[in-house]
Amino acid sequence: IIQQACAERGIVVSEAEVAQQVIEISKKFGLAVDQYYKLLESERGLSPVQYHRDIIWPMLALRKLAGKDVTITREMMQMAYEDNYGPRIKARMIVCDNQRRAMEVWNKAKANPDDFDGLARDFSVESNSRALGGVIPPIRKNTGAHENLRKAAFGMKDGEISGILQIGPNQFAILKYEGRTEPIDHDLKDVEAQLHADLTEREVQKMVGETFDSLQKSARVDNFLTGESRGTVEKASAVREAAFDKTVTE
Repeated sequence: IIQQACAERGIVVSEAEVAQQVIEISKKFGLAVDQYYKLLESERGLSPVQYHRDIIWPMLALRKLAGKDVTITREMMQMAYEDNYGPRIKARMIVCDNQRRAMEVWNKAKANPDDFDGLARDFSVESNSRALGGVIPPIRKNTGAHENLRKAAFGMKDGEISGILQIGPNQFAILKYEGRTEPIDHDLKDVEAQLHADLTEREVQKMVGETFDSLQKSARVDNFLTGESRGTVEKASAVREAAFDKTVTE
C-alpha cells in the first residue's frame, strides 16, 4: 500500500536517506551503527536488510506521504514540561469490565478505604497492577493515562476514593489517591531543546500513524479466493473472478 501510494505521487526514499536515518537512531542509543545492527539482530531477529526494508523505509515514506511539517507550539512545550518535571499523582487503581461490578467494588472501597489493595487483588481485571494491590505508575497531568483518570487524579486529596471513571467501552476504573511526587527543579530554557526533540518525534509518529490509517481506508484490496473486496469497491469484478476460477481449474 505504501509503495503504491509513493509511486502514484512520485515519492522516492533513497538508500542514502535510509542509511542516514539508521545513523541518527543509533546515536540516540549511544551505539555505533554496526553495534546497533548487532543489537537488532540479537534482540529482534532483524537483519540490516530487513530493518531497512520493513522498518526504516516505510517510516520515511510515510513521513513524505504525510506532506506536512510538525509544528510545536509553546502550549505543547509547557504541557511537556509539566509532564516531565512537574508533580505526578501516586495512586492505586481497580479496573472492572462492567459498570455493575464497578459499583459493587466502589461501595466496598468507600466503606473500607484501607482495604483498597485487597479489593484490587480480588476484583481488578488489570493484570499488571492487580498483583501489586492496584499500584500504578504515577499519573502525569497531560499525557499517558486516559483523560478521565488524569482529570480525576489531579482533583483528589490524600486517601480519597474517586468516583467510577469510564476509561474504555467496557472498562471502569476506581482510583485511590496516595499523594504526589516532588517536582524536579529545572528551568524550562535549560531543557527546551530536549523537550522540543521529544515532542517532534511524538508528533511525527502520530502523523505517520494517521497517514497509514488513511492509506489503508482508501486502498482497495481484492481477495479472489473469497470474492470479497475491502476499500473503495465493495465487490471484486465478476469477470476477474471468473478468470481466476478458470485459471485455478486449468
